[in-house]
Amino acid sequence: MAALRAELAECKAYEAELVDEELPAEVRKKLAGYGQLLGGIDTTYEKAKPLLTACAGANFSYHDLKLCRDDIEPLARQLEQNRVIKELVHKMGRAYISEEKKKQARIPKASKSEVHGTHRSDDLARLLPTELVNLEDEALETLFYARFLEQNLMTYELQGVSLTQGEQLELEKKRTGPVVACLDTSGSMSGVPLLKARALLLAVSAILQQEARSLHVVLFGDNGELREYVMHEENSAAGLLHFLRQGFGGGTDFETPLNRACEIIRDAKAYEKADILMISDGDCVLSDDYIEHLQTRKKILDCSIYSVLCHGQRVTDRFSDEVVVL
Repeated sequence: MAALRAELAECKAYEAELVDEELPAEVRKKLAGYGQLLGGIDTTYEKAKPLLTACAGANFSYHDLKLCRDDIEPLARQLEQNRVIKELVHKMGRAYISEEKKKQARIPKASKSEVHGTHRSDDLARLLPTELVNLEDEALETLFYARFLEQNLMTYELQGVSLTQGEQLELEKKRTGPVVACLDTSGSMSGVPLLKARALLLAVSAILQQEARSLHVVLFGDNGELREYVMHEENSAAGLLHFLRQGFGGGTDFETPLNRACEIIRDAKAYEKADILMISDGDCVLSDDYIEHLQTRKKILDCSIYSVLCHGQRVTDRFSDEVVVL
C-alpha cells in the first residue's frame, strides 16, 4: 500500500510538471485517467485497512476488493469494533492457551484421624497398652528399648482423609486442528447477523492460514441446500470472500450441515480432531434422538462443536461444547 501511495504522489508531481507544457489532449486525458485510477485504488485500500489488517496474508487484490466493495466497509467495521469476534479468533488460534484458572475448592488431604488397625513402628504416642507394661519390669525394659530402636513396637495405625480449603488449577482445552464451519444463510440471517458471520470467518481463515491449518466452509439453508468451499494453506481468503457472498435465503435445516461436517471429519484424514463451528442466528433445533446420535458421533470422531449465535442471547443446548454470542 505504501508503494501504491508513492506511485500516486509521483504521478501527481509529474502531472504538475507538465501543466505548462503543450501536450496532446489524448495524452492529457490518459494521464488524468491514470491518476484517477491510482486515487481510486488508494481510497479502496484505505477503506479496507481494518479488513486487510485482520486478514494479514490474505493477498486481496484490488479486483477482489472492488468486486466486493459494498461489503468492504461494513466488514471492516465489524473486524475493527466487534470485541467478541476478536476474542473468538484469538481462541481459535493454535497459539492460544488459556491462563490457568484458579478456583477455590475443598481439597482432600491425608490425615490421621481414624484407627485402621495396628502395625509395628516407633511411634511412642500411639503405643498399645501391652507394650507399656514392659517398662514396669527391669528385665523387660531392655527388650522395650530394643524394639523401639528396631521400630518394632506394636502401635495403633491411624489413617483418614480431611477436606481443606485451597486452590485448584484448571487448564482449558487448546484448539490445534482444522475447522469445519457451517454457516446458516437462511432468510433470518440477512443483514447484520450474516455480516458478523462473514467477518468472523474471514478473520478465522486468516489465523488458520498463518498456522497452515485447513478450513472447510459449508453454507446451508433448508433441507438438502449445501454449498462448500475448502481453503487450504496454499490458497488465500480472497476466494472465501467471494464465496461468502452466496446464500439460500429460505428456511433452516440444522441436521443436514451437521451430518455433512461429521462426514468431512470422518472421511478426510487431515480433519481428524477438527472443530465444528455452527454459525446461526438462533437456537439450533434438533430432536432428542438426533442429539443422542450426534453425541455418539462426536465421541467416535473425537471432535468438538462450538455454536456461534449472530443474534439474540446466549442459550444452552445439549450438543455444543461452547456457545458464543457475537
